[in-house]
Amino acid sequence: MGDNVRHNYTLACIQYKLQKKEDAMIVCKHTIYLAKMAGVESKTADLLLEKIEALKSTE
Repeated sequence: MGDNVRHNYTLACIQYKLQKKEDAMIVCKHTIYLAKMAGVESKTADLLLEKIEALKSTE
C-alpha cells in the first residue's frame, strides 16, 4: 500500500472500527499531514480524528 492520503485514511477508518484508538489516531494525523502537504482538503480525516478523540476520552 502506498503512503498517500486515500490509503492512510482507509487504514485509519479500519483501525477506528477495530477499536485500535491509538493506532487510528496516529494514522489519521499522518493522513491530515499528507493532505496538507499535497494541498488537498482533509475535512473527512479531520472529522474522523474528532470521532477517534471522542472515543478516547470515554475510556
